[in-house]
Amino acid sequence: MSIMNCDESELFEKQILTQEEIDTYSNLRIPYRSSADISVSDLWQKHREITQKVKKAVDAGLIQQKFDYAEKGETFHVISDNLGEGVQGVLNHADGKKYDSKSSYYKAVKAAGCEVVGNDAPTEGRKEIRGNFDVSKELKQALQQHLR
Repeated sequence: MSIMNCDESELFEKQILTQEEIDTYSNLRIPYRSSADISVSDLWQKHREITQKVKKAVDAGLIQQKFDYAEKGETFHVISDNLGEGVQGVLNHADGKKYDSKSSYYKAVKAAGCEVVGNDAPTEGRKEIRGNFDVSKELKQALQQHLR
């Protein structure tokens, strides 16, 4: 196994990480799941502390990475399930509830029969709608019916 592309046994032998830290890092799964013992933010903090220790050791030349992803332009990105500090939850318009977990939000959106769209490239081409439409006239009619 490796942590940040460094051999775990070497990290332990050189006393960069304890066995407990290696085990903790090896057992982390993304997205982080909180339990009765530890919160998601605590798991995220532990992950950051361990990776910072390894990064300092690599930068100081105490240990070598097997492969430097940065040189090849490849890097890993860790995305937390937590929305972050200061966010008071995101409103799901489909069910009217606020969520502080992205995965819970996405599950609720999907359960409501909707999907989240963003800046993704469209998977289907734009469909042409043909017909004789007078949008202005239809809007005026709808507004008049609503105001009656």
